Amino acid sequence: SYLSDDYDAMLNSSKGVEVTDGIYVTPYIYGDDNDEVLFLVNFVYPGGPGEKAGVKRGDIFTQYNGSHMSTKTYKRYFDNEKQFTFGYGAIDTLNASIIDTDKSVTLTPVEMYEEPVIAYKVFDTGEKKVGYFCYTSFVDNIDKMKEAFELFTSQGVSEMILDLRYNTGGLVPPSVALGSMLAPVSVVESEEILSKNVFNDAVSQIYTSMITVRFDKSYVAYNPDVKKIYVLTGANTASASEMVTTGLMPYTEIVTIGKKTHGKFCSGIMINGKFVFHPDSWKELEPKIGNWGTYVMIGTYTNSKDENPCRPNGITPDIVLDDRAFAGIPLGDENEVLLHKALELAGMKFEEKAETRATAP
Repeated sequence: SYLSDDYDAMLNSSKGVEVTDGIYVTPYIYGDDNDEVLFLVNFVYPGGPGEKAGVKRGDIFTQYNGSHMSTKTYKRYFDNEKQFTFGYGAIDTLNASIIDTDKSVTLTPVEMYEEPVIAYKVFDTGEKKVGYFCYTSFVDNIDKMKEAFELFTSQGVSEMILDLRYNTGGLVPPSVALGSMLAPVSVVESEEILSKNVFNDAVSQIYTSMITVRFDKSYVAYNPDVKKIYVLTGANTASASEMVTTGLMPYTEIVTIGKKTHGKFCSGIMINGKFVFHPDSWKELEPKIGNWGTYVMIGTYTNSKDENPCRPNGITPDIVLDDRAFAGIPLGDENEVLLHKALELAGMKFEEKAETRATAP
């Protein structure tokens, strides 16, 4: 749960609209004193300031506006909506350290739609076709999702690689859409249960329609009826992405690859004063409360078998493997380590190995 003084921004965020530089970074502590912080670029959003400036996966930033970042100062970046400059760093393999470089990039955040479909494609193993779908957030707009699954259906893919390693969750409707494009067609056509919300008695009386979340047969046209799904996971795989993964487990063979997921097994809603108070009271209180709002947890969830494998501390993957974003291999490239492993399991033969291990500082 969290509180915000900009409820409209919260709503925009659920639609994928942010004031952003269009890059997705992870902070890492490094240095002899364990006090310095660097940013590693995991991916860039299509069409954003970062992509236009040439920022790419695997880039390392060691300086922010001319100064090194520390454990006390690095969070300033996440609150900044004005122009700033990153200084690049590099891995000194000889000395096993991080060094500064002369390269820098200046970025100006803009309000933009962050397209959550980062990559999708079809791989041919020689015996079957395997779809790859990298999805970073469950937002209202699913046009690109439909476009991807139209391709998967037309190409006759029989297995799917679902990349949710950076997906922190989002809204229920796009979760239902994705689940309905991945579950067996027979399950979707009969609108079986994807997820069950578990509320206390008081909340159950208010949100009766939300207790059971079912597959939606209106998405059958986008469903390639895959027989097996490889889910790529990480510490940021959370909430709705965990719900879809666990919700599919009773119906489809799921193989998880990567790192343990976040373990956010709760469901929540966004509310503001207008939602809470009677209209007559809200007229009087609105000038005082203003645009404050909150995202609050109201329950937990299970799959159709009343199970939740992400409790209590996340889903432990079947195959534990580091992301290795430091190697800089683009998402969707067959040599990217998590995708490479999934393709190997799907039966694809490779002449060369995936990228060599890159060790984080």
